[in-house]
Amino acid sequence: MELDLHLTIVNLTIYPNPVHNELKIAYSLQKLKNEIRVELYDLFGRKIKEISLDLKEKEGITSFNLSDISSGIYLVNIRIANTNVYIFKLVKD
Repeated sequence: MELDLHLTIVNLTIYPNPVHNELKIAYSLQKLKNEIRVELYDLFGRKIKEISLDLKEKEGITSFNLSDISSGIYLVNIRIANTNVYIFKLVKD
């Protein structure tokens, strides 16, 4: 059985951490066909923010304004094609 996820991460980084107002995600992909969804959760599991990305390039940096988010510790879930999930711990100052 062959599985084609249409989108494969080669490299994925979030910075700065801790973040003040602007979070950046640097990515490098092998293929580009499906949506990427970035979800921000508090430590109680409540979804604070969700952003869908329609990437046009295989490599790049995208940024998000987090000035409306309170200081604290969060989990950033990056979902690739609804199958791959990458989880990062993020500190908002």
